[in-house]
Amino acid sequence: MGLDDLLAKLERAAGTAGTADVPADVPANPLQTLAGTAGTAEKDKGGGDSSVMPPTDTAPPIRATRWLLHYADREPVEVHFAPAADHPEALVAYPDAVAAEPLPEPLAQSAHESARQSAARGCSTCRHRKRPGLSAGYCSGRDDLPGAYGEHHPLRKLPDDHGDGCASYLPHEG
Repeated sequence: MGLDDLLAKLERAAGTAGTADVPADVPANPLQTLAGTAGTAEKDKGGGDSSVMPPTDTAPPIRATRWLLHYADREPVEVHFAPAADHPEALVAYPDAVAAEPLPEPLAQSAHESARQSAARGCSTCRHRKRPGLSAGYCSGRDDLPGAYGEHHPLRKLPDDHGDGCASYLPHEG
């Protein structure tokens, strides 16, 4: 017997938790039903239409690319959807999940941070920069620079612009 079956059996036997006098098939809030629409509990029982109008909230469903799925038997798991999914789509894709909540999208990189990173791009962060001895540094990635120790020496003098816009730039491997 699965967890859902066991919970349903316990609710049928004892009624809804905290409301011993109310049968288990009647929701605590008459507007709230399992299907999410008002009046279906009355129609399913064979009664007529209720005079309660369905909620007029027609907000579009939340669509997100990142969802946190909760399970009954294990820790929550973060999943990613491409394209973005809404709540029912997230739960259909992972049928073992008992709940899902959208996670906020990561913030875009600020203009200040991107300017700082572009300023950091240059000879000082390039893989081709070599520092033999106590030198200030030389370039080993460009043949268009003048040789540091002679015409055919593999090390070249650093350019005057310190590598801004260098076509041979490669960042250090981390």
